[in-house]
Amino acid sequence: MVNNLMKKFITFICYLMLCRSVQAENLRVITENLPPYQIVVNDKLVGGSSVLLVKEILKRANINADIEVLPWARAYRIASHNSNTLIFSMARNKTRESQFIWLVKLKNLTYHFYSLTSRPHLKAKNITEMLKHTVVTVRNSYEANSLKNFGFSEDKNLILTNTYSTAWKMLSIGRADYTYANELITETLNQKITSSTQLYKQAFDLGDTSDLYIAANVHMSSELLTKIKHSIETMRADGTLKNY
Repeated sequence: MVNNLMKKFITFICYLMLCRSVQAENLRVITENLPPYQIVVNDKLVGGSSVLLVKEILKRANINADIEVLPWARAYRIASHNSNTLIFSMARNKTRESQFIWLVKLKNLTYHFYSLTSRPHLKAKNITEMLKHTVVTVRNSYEANSLKNFGFSEDKNLILTNTYSTAWKMLSIGRADYTYANELITETLNQKITSSTQLYKQAFDLGDTSDLYIAANVHMSSELLTKIKHSIETMRADGTLKNY
């Protein structure tokens, strides 16, 4: 009787360990709204070139995973702290280099300071003059890291938000003098807000550029990582990767 109970108990423990093992291997895929790479309508992911690419990678890897759309600050926090996580499209920089495995380069972007066209008196021409003004951007973003390296700080002249739309809204209502962003986001917002008037003007260019990537948490399981890398290599070998 005791032996039978012990066998059942051991079997139950093994079952729980197996369930945990399977659960641990589940892949979480997260992104943000960043047209034309990730397009979100009414809080639903409806398309975009990077979305199509990630779906094809997962399909070839035989991995069944939904793509979650989150505000960038939250998406970055999750991808930084959860091992089996894939995130896109993320700018690669020195701060992030060791935290992620950089899988596929998607796009090169250039960053600028922008202000409202309705505020022509804002004429900062260099970083020294810019530091006298308030700049808004997204928390944990490439832009936020760059601004801190330029000398901006939250207790003085830097405002950080959870989403790009919130950052640009703060700029639009005069809560900040400038924002720091890439030309892709700026163009998208201009088209979204108005079709006739350019609301934003470029201040000056520091030559700051970055590459957007599909990236994985550095502690992703070897099994998942092998599947994903193999999938990407098959796409590279047959030329499919060039289509995205």
